[in-house]
Amino acid sequence: MAMKNIEYLVDGVGEVTIGRVGPIRCAAIAADGDQMLAALVRQPAESLQKLLARLDAALDAVWEGGDPVDEINAPPNPPMQRPARARRGRGR
Repeated sequence: MAMKNIEYLVDGVGEVTIGRVGPIRCAAIAADGDQMLAALVRQPAESLQKLLARLDAALDAVWEGGDPVDEINAPPNPPMQRPARARRGRGR
């Protein structure tokens, strides 16, 4: 399986780290210099090869103008937005 984005990163000044990150059993992190580009958490039934394929795709998305992907530091549950309340008229 060709992983052109990972290869480009490590052939340059970037790095890829795979392994335990604090309480996370397995993660894959890609950085270019001092900038984190992608941080992915390995899913329970996900093979290492699939994790690396997701990392390669995430790098492609970032380099095409997307935001860095961060599954490690992302809040677990985004805050819920309340629906707007209907305004009651004051007329009699």
